[in-house]
Amino acid sequence: MTAAGPTIVSPGTTQDVTINWNDLSPDTVYLGGISHNTPDGLVALTLINIAN
Repeated sequence: MTAAGPTIVSPGTTQDVTINWNDLSPDTVYLGGISHNTPDGLVALTLINIAN
């Protein structure tokens, strides 16, 4: 799994994040995370669960 998006955003704004995955094994659960950062540091974490 790969994720692409801005490295830092300002509070109250939105940005696009693109998530891609391929060639995953069947009957396997994959877990990933995307950190959300502002100039003040980490403010949130989004977990991504892919059940194939």
